[in-house]
Amino acid sequence: MPRTAEKVESLAREDGELLDALEAVLDVVEDEGTVEWGDVSDEMTSGQWGRLIEKGLLVDADGSGFVVDDPEG
Repeated sequence: MPRTAEKVESLAREDGELLDALEAVLDVVEDEGTVEWGDVSDEMTSGQWGRLIEKGLLVDADGSGFVVDDPEG
């Protein structure tokens, strides 16, 4: 199983609502290429946003927001 899938499954076990948060992030990234907290703050808590970064699913895009580490995963 790819590492990204393992991370997503781990997050789902911790908090099933994180899957909804990840879906919101993916929607923004698909449309805009990057995502910032302000783009999704209505869709998730700051704690959920932090968990996505902490788990490595979101990575810094050199100061221009964040990208999904492995969107296909």
